[in-house]
Amino acid sequence: LHAAWFEACLWRGREWWGVNRGDRQLIMWARPVEGSRNVDLQTWLKYRLRNCFQFNTFEQFDDGKAEFIVSELRRVRPLMIYSYGSSLARLTDWMASKSILLGERERPKLVQYTADHMNDKEREVGAKVLGVPITSQYAASECGGIAQECQERGMHVSVDHALLEFLRPDGTPANVGEVGEIV
Repeated sequence: LHAAWFEACLWRGREWWGVNRGDRQLIMWARPVEGSRNVDLQTWLKYRLRNCFQFNTFEQFDDGKAEFIVSELRRVRPLMIYSYGSSLARLTDWMASKSILLGERERPKLVQYTADHMNDKEREVGAKVLGVPITSQYAASECGGIAQECQERGMHVSVDHALLEFLRPDGTPANVGEVGEIV
């Protein structure tokens, strides 16, 4: 039940962008799926049936790998790109250095990063080469998606499955609008 609930919260936020469960996705993650001899058939099939094309961008992410991912982006034409922020920044910086821009028919509807940070400049470069805004998702492996960014760049907490507290450094609750640590 919990996994289905987490998934429902993730997909609710993605639907804001016109992306639905089952739509083609290109995923840049730390676990290999595409092109790996070490992935069992069950794992590969699970991703393929979910219409996901997943690439390990934590091992051998050189110019050749970036070129291959861009060629797959153009071939597969995913409606969503989901990635670590660092992997997305690395790919889009490479694309910018080669003056590669996705054409209108190649652009995804949603590009979402999670797990680590992208600064404003990296997001700007990514939006330029991919042709769509770069959005953020806040998540934790223990409970899945916690918050997602909307078209107005606001973060929306999935309050139906995550309880967040914002605390000051001394552990007391932060006031509305006050910066605090998320726990």
